[in-house]
Amino acid sequence: MKEVLDTAKPYRNLQTLLGWSTVINTGVLVVWYLALIFAHDFIFKTHTWWFEISEKRFDEIHYTMYMYYKSAVTFFNVIPYLILRYVKFKSYETDSNREE
Repeated sequence: MKEVLDTAKPYRNLQTLLGWSTVINTGVLVVWYLALIFAHDFIFKTHTWWFEISEKRFDEIHYTMYMYYKSAVTFFNVIPYLILRYVKFKSYETDSNREE
């Protein structure tokens, strides 16, 4: 008797994980962006309690880290998700009664 193995199932699980990870990380990026737009002064004052930095340097640090985070989300979540979404996986048959 031949049995068809679905090789795509583990990849679908990984695709689901990457999809939800992308959603969560994009949410973090949106919250970060909105916080810097609408609460910039509050965040700056909070950081200057701990560190002595200029506002220009503060903006540079946040912009740089935002771009690093955005790049990491793109390369490690979005691109693998899209690859798994659009690649075709083949099923193959095995002989389940084969003696080993």
